[in-house]
Amino acid sequence: MSEMNNDLFAKQTAALKAKFERIKPLAQDAIRFEKVLCSKDLEFPELNDIETNIHFAEQLSVLIRLWEGLSSEIKDVPFLHINSKEFITTSQKLREEIDKLKQSSKRPSPLLSEISVDFNEIWPYTEQLSQLSNGRMQPRHWIELFESCGHKGEYNSSITIQQLLSKGILSNVDMIRDITIKSQGEFQLENEFQGLRDHWNEIELPIKEPITEEEKQDVRLERLDMLYAEIHNTAIELNSMLVNKFVSGIYDDVYKMAQSIDHCIAVLDQWKKFESNWIIISNLMKKDEIADI
Repeated sequence: MSEMNNDLFAKQTAALKAKFERIKPLAQDAIRFEKVLCSKDLEFPELNDIETNIHFAEQLSVLIRLWEGLSSEIKDVPFLHINSKEFITTSQKLREEIDKLKQSSKRPSPLLSEISVDFNEIWPYTEQLSQLSNGRMQPRHWIELFESCGHKGEYNSSITIQQLLSKGILSNVDMIRDITIKSQGEFQLENEFQGLRDHWNEIELPIKEPITEEEKQDVRLERLDMLYAEIHNTAIELNSMLVNKFVSGIYDDVYKMAQSIDHCIAVLDQWKKFESNWIIISNLMKKDEIADI
């Protein structure tokens, strides 16, 4: 049913309800009078049926509006732009409303049947949609999923739920489960790695504060025990990441940082050796007999 037809249906239902509300008190009065007169000429047996049908039509109009909104998201909105939590909540509500109307309906409703059939095409896949939405999927994961499902080169960021459905992507339950486990694992590992990089970007080399004028001419390091301990711990973390099954997306970056950490240790070791030798040499250079040479 189109939006315009649903608006018309809702207006007609509202008009019928208003008319019924005007007639209902008169009919109820007539029924009471008949009871007093012990007459059964006008029992208005259709009164309750009319009221039930009007209520059904009102609920059906609300249901149609709910389905139109959901259907529009399914067909027109890129999946990446859909709020999956709201989509699943609306789907659950629609499922409940369809079931309630089916139970309350005394006769078949073509409109209700049509909505139910259309909705049942997507309802079985709400779990897969939730997994894909909450799986921290990167483009590489989508590409891998599409290739695994036999649709190599067909992924794009504007893909809709309807297209996921028509290509059979959503029916590949095991593949979706595996790729979302992978994407979530990689997301967590990438966050941990980014945290390490941010931490080391803030660390400064511990330089000894000069006291005398002579010391101001040299750059000397403070004790490096704490820095060495941090480097050692970071090296362990990076080596652990390198053997993690979720490292593939950032392996080169992790390996590069591990190499930098090793290089940092070598540089600091050489600096300390040079510094200890420089203290001796600089003191010798200050002696008059050396300075005159």
